[in-house]
Parts: sequence; structure tokens; C-alpha cells
Amino acid sequence: MARLFGTDGVRGVVNEFLTPELAYHLGRAAATYFGKEKDHPTFLIGRDTRISGSMLESALASGICSVGGNVVIAGVIPTPAVAYLVRQQGFDAGAVISASHNPYPDNGIKFFDGNGYKLPDEVEDQLEQYVRQSADNELPRPTGDGIGTIEYNSNLAHLYAHFVRHTIDTSLDGLTIVYDGANGAASSVGPEILSGLGAKVININVNPDGLNINDHCGSTHIEGLQVAVQQHNADLGIANDGDADRCLLVDEKGQVLDGDQIMLLCALKLKEEGKLKDDTVVGTVMSNIGFHKAAEELGMKTVSTAVGDRYVLEYMREHHLILGDDLYGGSIRMFTNIYEQNGIEFTYVGTSDLDAVKAAFKPNTKAVYIETPTNPMMEITDIRALCALAHERNALVIIDNTFLSPYFQKPLTLGADIVVHSGTKFIGGHHDVISGFTIVKDDELAAKLRLTYKTVGACLSAMDSWLVIRGVKTLALRMEQHQKNAIALAEWLKTQPKVTKVLFPGLPEHPGYEINKAQTTGFGGMLSFEVDSEETAKKVLEGIELIQFAESLGGTESLLTYPVTQTHPDLKPEDAERKGITRRLLRLSVGIEDTDDLIADLEQAFNK
Repeated sequence: MARLFGTDGVRGVVNEFLTPELAYHLGRAAATYFGKEKDHPTFLIGRDTRISGSMLESALASGICSVGGNVVIAGVIPTPAVAYLVRQQGFDAGAVISASHNPYPDNGIKFFDGNGYKLPDEVEDQLEQYVRQSADNELPRPTGDGIGTIEYNSNLAHLYAHFVRHTIDTSLDGLTIVYDGANGAASSVGPEILSGLGAKVININVNPDGLNINDHCGSTHIEGLQVAVQQHNADLGIANDGDADRCLLVDEKGQVLDGDQIMLLCALKLKEEGKLKDDTVVGTVMSNIGFHKAAEELGMKTVSTAVGDRYVLEYMREHHLILGDDLYGGSIRMFTNIYEQNGIEFTYVGTSDLDAVKAAFKPNTKAVYIETPTNPMMEITDIRALCALAHERNALVIIDNTFLSPYFQKPLTLGADIVVHSGTKFIGGHHDVISGFTIVKDDELAAKLRLTYKTVGACLSAMDSWLVIRGVKTLALRMEQHQKNAIALAEWLKTQPKVTKVLFPGLPEHPGYEINKAQTTGFGGMLSFEVDSEETAKKVLEGIELIQFAESLGGTESLLTYPVTQTHPDLKPEDAERKGITRRLLRLSVGIEDTDDLIADLEQAFNK
């Protein structure tokens, strides 16, 4: 099967390519995807005025419900309205049935996430996989109360119109505006918005019949609007396309203002008001050279993205981060529950594979955040190479250096921009203080971070500061003993018949051994190992006596941790399995006890 999703969703001639059956499978696929995060996800569906819209709407909604999703149908409504309402009303996802500016025999389906953003390519690829599974009847078919419901809400378009009116602080009183609705999705709300702002509105092409959408009207056929503006001595003409996600303007002389001109005027106004971030305008590669030259002459910078408004938006969104695929579970919770909810986008990548990191970069990627060694799989990233790759793309590199501490690894000297430590762990060293540290070498960046921690109150008390200073005094001695014991335990674990894998960068056979050796002065005191069964893992956890069964790390005492339930319980089972965080994996923070005593404790636990 060829790729279903194009630049803007799935689009084609209805009943040739875009069949009701395909719409049904797309609904099942979307509900399966969004159902991974929530039982019974609720979708908002809107459409334009094409004759095929209601048919595809019914098929799509049926598919969603058949997998357990719920549906609210808004009816005819502009595409931007669905994007806004999904977020504003708390829907889990949205869908628009439209082929935009195409003629009426065509139609399309595009999806939005719970934040009102179009789906990235990797999610669309996942949906395509689910579509194939649905066609092969491999997706779930719940029964009883597992089936979703359908509701209708015709008031949502008016709610959107109300929102748009209140984004404008200028009255249109005294202006005569000709509005061309392209016989499409904004045929009602367009005039409602303009008249609500005080304009005298003369409407053309606002009588859809299912067949006349974009038919010699709207933003793709501007000639009629030009004539109408002059005939009515109007001040302005506005033309939408079929789903009202684009417009062109006509001035009082009948001259067309295209998208580049509109964008330049808007940008100039924002710049004059001090609201144009970085004095930068983002468009696609379709913007003409005159636009770029004019912007430059007016003191603005321009950026071009791939064709498609989602790529423009991706760049404009504040941040995209690349995250190491194997991170501490608390870090994952922070990114998912805080950063993602505030519009920050991120992509997980195994950063030991620099080609994969390179492929993950987007125009708006601001930083790469990694651990090396990782928690708990002990993977190693080439810091120097990663920093070179990121800096070529004007991205920062942030490294969580908790496992090795500054005694064994100094990422700033290797090119990193920001280094973070849990002071609770090796630096404090005694499990009696909660602290964290951020280290930078750039003065400007340091000032920004200092303002943040002062503002949010992330400052250590005097007692906590003293405890950390006390721990630092013995850091070198402790790290050497941690490492000595870890090497000995790793070598011993290799000989045990019930141990199937030992993950420790100090073993020559570790895939990251040479890289780690080249960028550090030691291997640290953290290791993980896999045993032959879940039963063996439980036996060891219950049998240890000197070593403690606890979640933390980096203290004088040795701690054995069960990552799947302790440090990484929030991972989806399939993600945990893919990463190797199974019920057979144990993570050991090796303390500074006598080496032989530690080996003896593990040995008796294995043999109980």
C-alpha cells in the first residue's frame, strides 16, 4: 500500500480512493492510537460542505466508536475551529473531513491531537499501520459498554466565532466588506464574525449545495470578489477557501493581496508593537523571493519550512527537544506531564546511534537531553560527536551526569552546554539530602537559569548546603571504592548461571566501553543485570541482607532496585519491553562496603 497520508491528511476522490470503508478504518486506527493514553478517548469531528461529507462523517465516527472512542459531531465548521475547540473544550483528538480548496468530488480526513496540533509524520505512520491491522480485523472490537457513543453539537461553530471576535481589539464600524465564503465551511461563521465586529457585510458564495464548494469562487478564484468589491465601493474583500484555513484579500481598488503580502503586513505590525519574536517570520518554501527581500529591508528575518502549515507551526512552537530513549523514569514523567502539557514537543531517540539523532532534528529543535551512562540500561553516547552534531544545528546539549558525577566525567569539557546532577546521589553521598545542580559555562545562559531558580524558589537551605559540602569532601574516595566494587561485582555476575546479561560500561565487551573510556576517567558504581526469570529476580530481591532493596542510588550503602516497578512504572508495557526494562532486570547502585561481603550477599540470595 502506498502512503495514505500526504501533506495535509488523507485526500482523494471519494469512492475511488477515499471510500467509506477507508474512513471507517481510519477512525478505528485513530481511536486505537489515542486510546493508548485514555480509555474511551473523545473525538471532535467537523466537516466542510461537500456532498460526501456526511457519508464520510458517519463512517469515521462509526470506526472510532467501534474501538471504544466517543464522538462529538460539530457538523459544518472551519478547520481552524476544530483545532481551537479540541484544545479549548478538552477533547482528546479532532478530525476534519475536507479537501480544502479542491473541487467537490474530492474529500479528505485530517487529524489533530489534544492540543489542537496536526499529527507529526511518525504518528501518521503509526496510524497507517493500524489501518492495515483494522483492514485485517486485527484491532480490538469491544462489546457492551466498551462501544463508544456519538453526540451532536451544532453550537460549537458559534462558540468559535465568539472566540475569533474577541481576539480582535479593533472595531470595523464604518467599513464595508465583501465576504466570499467559497460555498464552504465558513459560509455562516464568516459573515457572523465580520458583522459582529461592526462591519457592513456583503456576502457572496455563501449558499453551499454540496456541489458548488470552491466552484469558481473563494480564494482559488478571486476574480468574482475583485468585481464585487468595486461594484459595491467596498473597503475590503475577504475570500476563504472551502475549509476556511486560508484567505486572500482584495483592496478597495480590486487589487489582490496574496498570502506573502498579508504575512508581511501582519509581521510588520507585530514588529512595530514589539510582539514579533526574534523579528522572525516563518513561511514555507513557496514564499516568493520578493517576500524575503522585503522582510529583510524592513529589519526582519525569514525562515522557510516544507510545504504545509503544520511544518510552519512546528517551527513556530517554542521548543522541540530530542530526548535520550533511556532516561530516568522521573525525567520521563517531567517531560510528559509538565513540558508536553505546555506545548513543548519532544522525540525520544537512542542517542548512541548518531544517525538516528541526526534524523530526529527539526527546524525548531532547541536542545538534546541525554544521560550517559543511561538509567537503567547503561548505554553510552559519544558526547563530543553529539555536541558537534547539535551545535551545527544551533541546538544545546544537556547531559544528566548523575551516574558518573564530576569526579569521573566532565561533559562541559567535551562540548556540552548544560550539565545537571542529582546532588542527592553521589555528590551528597549519604542519602540524607535532596538537592540538584545545574552547571553551565556561558554567562548569558547562567543568568537565565539563575533568574528561573530564584523565581521558583529552587534554592537549597543552609543545612542542605552544608550536607552537600560535607559529601563533596569525600567524593573522590567514595567514587573510587564504588567503582572498585562495581568492577568486581560485574565480573562475578558474569559467572553466575542465572544471570543472562550484565550491563556495565567497565566491562571490555560492553558496546560503549571504548567511547566511555575516551571521555571519562572511570566507569562509576552503577550496573544493571538481567536474570533468567521473574521468579529469580524476586528471589534475589527478597533474599539480599547487606544490600538493601530500595530505589535511590549513589550513597555509601548498596541498593538493589527493580526498575519496572520502581523507577520506570509509568512506561507503557510495550515501551518498557522495547527498552529492555523487563521483569527480569535489576539495577544495582554499588556502595562502599567490603567487596567480598557484597559478593557473599548476592551469592546467598541467588542460592536461597
